[in-house]
Amino acid sequence: MRIKDKVVSSFIKNIIIPRNEIIDTPGFIILKISMQKEVANIRELLLPESMFAEIESEIIKKYKNKGENALYSTGKKFCFRYGLISQYPTTENIKNHSNFSYFLVRYLEAIYSSKIEHKIDYKKKIFNMKMWDYIVCRNNGIGLIFSDGAGAGLISYAFSNPNIEGVQVKCQGRGDRYCEIICAPQETLKKMKIKFLSETNMNNLELEESYNDINSIRKTEYSRTSFQDLINTRFFTQRTGIIKHNDERFLLLESSIMYILEDELKKLKSADKLLFNISFKYGKKLVEKESKENFEMFIMDFLGASGFGDILILEEKRKYKVIIRYFPWSRWVESTDFTMIRGIISGMLSRFLGKKIILKKVEKDISQGYFSVVFEE
Repeated sequence: MRIKDKVVSSFIKNIIIPRNEIIDTPGFIILKISMQKEVANIRELLLPESMFAEIESEIIKKYKNKGENALYSTGKKFCFRYGLISQYPTTENIKNHSNFSYFLVRYLEAIYSSKIEHKIDYKKKIFNMKMWDYIVCRNNGIGLIFSDGAGAGLISYAFSNPNIEGVQVKCQGRGDRYCEIICAPQETLKKMKIKFLSETNMNNLELEESYNDINSIRKTEYSRTSFQDLINTRFFTQRTGIIKHNDERFLLLESSIMYILEDELKKLKSADKLLFNISFKYGKKLVEKESKENFEMFIMDFLGASGFGDILILEEKRKYKVIIRYFPWSRWVESTDFTMIRGIISGMLSRFLGKKIILKKVEKDISQGYFSVVFEE
């Protein structure tokens, strides 16, 4: 076994497995984390890398600096929240954090990159990371969500300092030999003469009180396929942690990414329409090589295996309705329009049916103790 594989295996054995990653249950991808009084069911989703690359490119093209700020804020809040709900070690105990960081970086190296080097200056609160073939930015030269923002979020959490920001000073997608992120307090970045984006509001990102109960695993009725099933049948390939279907790479992400992204883009006029159109385009592309025979079951099984819950597709009076029980719930559900997932399903249906299907009506329900959402034309 290669050194990299040994390190990743050690991380999985000592960190991932004790928290119990569940991938063999239709409708759910769950990371179980032991809290002080209970076990938290962290809902995760499989989402495509190319869609995030397109979102970043199109948002910046249209909204310039305001778009950059929205994308950066998305990444920083998402990863700050992930550190919180995963209960990652902080720098209160530097030795523990240093040991954990080593294995975390090795894990990220396995699933997001071909090689990563990192350094932490605990006294100056400076984090430096170099990555080769890193996700998203390798395709668009941007990477504000999962490079600049994500780095800032994790390091801000680690140092309990929301004023720490992240900057990707080099990027292979911009022609550099590798990607490099520097995270440091704002005043330090100013002294280093590094321009940076800022997001310091890290409030209300902790695990919601009802999150555990609402997101608990339940038996699905319509979605029959798990993520593990799609790996076993080689619909998804998984080599050293990299998940792919055909030529598309998929990222396993905590489900709040879609909520936080939509929440930040709502600050930009008509950005929700742009997000829908990009998601729609991806949905069509995803199924362009799939058989039209029994297409409803394909969508139901694929999205269920990707962690979206129990999906039922109905045709009523020549219009389509999509019912999703056990959809991943978070505090943002009341303010969201589910733009990304509506776009993806609309695109999939449109490709299969050969006509444009737009799911625009949204109905939400939590009265049964779990979260359900209904989309209609």
